[in-house]
Amino acid sequence: MQRHQAVQIEATQAQSTFRTIAPAAFAHAYQTKNIVRQVSISAGVALASVFMQERNALHYNRLAERFSWNAWQFNDALHLLREQLPNLSDTQRLGVLAGELARQATLISCLDFFRLEVWIALALAGCLLALRAPD
Repeated sequence: MQRHQAVQIEATQAQSTFRTIAPAAFAHAYQTKNIVRQVSISAGVALASVFMQERNALHYNRLAERFSWNAWQFNDALHLLREQLPNLSDTQRLGVLAGELARQATLISCLDFFRLEVWIALALAGCLLALRAPD
């Protein structure tokens, strides 16, 4: 019941807020808001994709530095695969390790992206607190 009353109060406040705006101006502003929203969504997706590709390439290269016959981690992983998956050939085992390498690079890239989102959210929260009108 309280939720229903809160929605009614919000709707009444919204109606009284926009009552003084001419219908033509309101329609123009609403259309402009929709255009800005679409452009913002497209830009956000593009920037997120570029960020993820850049970070994925970085982490893949860093992880691939140890993807060598000279690296003990690589040899240990290959030996473990020989024990656990004896029916696979060495080529197939290398494919399993390469797939895991790509998965780990993607995971670390996603973690970087989530960290970036946290910092952006904290910065925006700080801006909102700074702009908040004193009560």
